[in-house]
Amino acid sequence: MSKTLQGTIEIPYGRTKLRVPEWVPDAEDILMPGPFDDTEPEVILNDALDNPIDSQPVEEMFSPGDRLLCVIPDMTRRAAVSSYLPLLLKRLEEAGHLPQDINILVGLGIHRPMKVEELAEHVGQWVKDRYSVINHDPDNADELSYIGDTPGGIPVSVNSMAVRADGIILTGGVTYHYFAGYGGGRKGILPGIASRQTCIDNHKLVVRWRRGELNGELGPGVLMGNPIHEQMLWACSVLPRVFSLNVVTDPDGRVFHASAGEVASAHQRACKALDRAFRKTLEKKGKLVLAGAGGWPKDLNFVQAHKSLYSAHRAVDEEGVVILAASCDDGAGHPDMMSWFRKCKTDGQWLRALDSRYQINGQTAYSTWLRANRTKTCLVSELSPADVLAMGMIPCGDLKEALGKAEKILGELPGPVVMPDAGDILVDVSS
Repeated sequence: MSKTLQGTIEIPYGRTKLRVPEWVPDAEDILMPGPFDDTEPEVILNDALDNPIDSQPVEEMFSPGDRLLCVIPDMTRRAAVSSYLPLLLKRLEEAGHLPQDINILVGLGIHRPMKVEELAEHVGQWVKDRYSVINHDPDNADELSYIGDTPGGIPVSVNSMAVRADGIILTGGVTYHYFAGYGGGRKGILPGIASRQTCIDNHKLVVRWRRGELNGELGPGVLMGNPIHEQMLWACSVLPRVFSLNVVTDPDGRVFHASAGEVASAHQRACKALDRAFRKTLEKKGKLVLAGAGGWPKDLNFVQAHKSLYSAHRAVDEEGVVILAASCDDGAGHPDMMSWFRKCKTDGQWLRALDSRYQINGQTAYSTWLRANRTKTCLVSELSPADVLAMGMIPCGDLKEALGKAEKILGELPGPVVMPDAGDILVDVSS
């Protein structure tokens, strides 16, 4: 954290950047990740695979001829897939595994399928030309298999390729998640390759928790006693042999940490590495928080950008103002997203509506409403002003307009807490 003159700070926005005007008062704090060392990613990845945690090395865990399923995240997750996947697959080939025995499944959850050109960029051309890379389909009943009920009573169905496989390799990046604690690891199975209904049932636990019907704690950075995290781990435990490779990347997408091995152990080590670089402490909450969603693809739509809104609100005083810059070129992120804001105006209405007709985008809408209803929020985006107003936020065409509106609300423009990539940062407040 540091203070600096404005005019040198840029906020990622879509595929461009917005410069903070020079006339803005000096920043109260700038929450940036780091520090990072300069060890080559290939060295980091090979070290993790050579020294797996609570597991045999991947080359020894699986034998040549085994049918393997490698699960990767989609492009909305920062995971440097094109850095780690070729290295992992080349190691498997050197151990005698043939490309035709390894399927690569994109763990979309309920996100849209990746396009052909997106897949090539995502995994790298060498992988795309050599391996079968398939989008998971959460709605194809013919390719989903029931694997049992979680201890919490949720029926779980996953992509049948996982059930047919002799072994599974879960891969992905570890970042913060607003109710599962952290992304990556076990989330590759649930919700990554689960059925739509399983994804919905798992997410709906948040509503039960909000109503006081579920014990434990939900929130970013929370694993211990997190019931949603525990059910995700259960889904991994009932599948065939599972090996996990987790990476943590810097804001430029460069791998600075990797951990491999048993799902829970390897994931926990990656979470600790994430905390060292991305968990920051404020002495006190700010009157003005100026945040970005991290640019494309993290601000592709509001469903993705919401994660940054959640993080920014952890840093702001209740009587303050949040300014979030998120392009949202693809709109809200779901066709039904806006309907939730128009029919739900109180906490009780939200909980009743989610209980009777749960949708994951409805839960995101509810989380947005909770933040915007508590603290005034200006949104710089490509969304229509009418939609932004319906979401409970103040529409702004650019940073200058947003800062002007914040000044009117606060009476004067204070030095902001600046979070250029708010979704990456977990804020703790010491007082």
